[in-house]
Amino acid sequence: MRTRITSLFVVALLVLLLGTPAWADLLYDNGPEKGSIQAWVITAGTTYQISDSFTLSSSSILTAIQVGLWLNSEDLPLTVDWSIGTDHFLSDIGYGTDAPLTNVPNPPRNFTYESTFSLTETLDAGTYWLTLQNAETPRTIAGSTRPALVAWDQNNGPSQAWSNIVGDLSVYTPPGSNNVGGSESFQIYGTAVPEPSTMLLLGSGLIGLAGYGRKKFFKK
Repeated sequence: MRTRITSLFVVALLVLLLGTPAWADLLYDNGPEKGSIQAWVITAGTTYQISDSFTLSSSSILTAIQVGLWLNSEDLPLTVDWSIGTDHFLSDIGYGTDAPLTNVPNPPRNFTYESTFSLTETLDAGTYWLTLQNAETPRTIAGSTRPALVAWDQNNGPSQAWSNIVGDLSVYTPPGSNNVGGSESFQIYGTAVPEPSTMLLLGSGLIGLAGYGRKKFFKK
């Protein structure tokens, strides 16, 4: 009978594990890179900052962020500074300086890349802002010591977006363009954290299973 009680605990544990989201789930998707609308400069050595909102439906551990970037050379960007805050341009939740990027070319769009960096941040359900700036490449602009251009691809996803230079991008139209500004391409990956109520329910179930097993054991 004790073996039966142990088996019940094992089954309950397996149910918990199987019900837990897989590592590196897609937590938020603002859409893929377009490579055709426009992009916003985040090059190192400039003062440009671009900040996009994102919403988490439950408490989550963030493990990676993928962004769409434009480059004016075939060199891949090396690093980018990121921050996450409770409002645009804030870093009160977390930040990373010179976070290394893993980059994958995205043909047939010239010089458009899916660029990913790793992080570990635990956030409650709610709305936050991702800010990018100081992206660096191994090449400088011809005849200059300034790094080559890096820009965050605009795709007009559901996020809100702000530039520290022009303000709210949802209402901004660049001079000589018919494209009203919008938010940028990015995806946030990680794993959802079980809510306390879920853990309480599981604990109650385990206690109930244990009680059921003990009752059956003593009746024998």
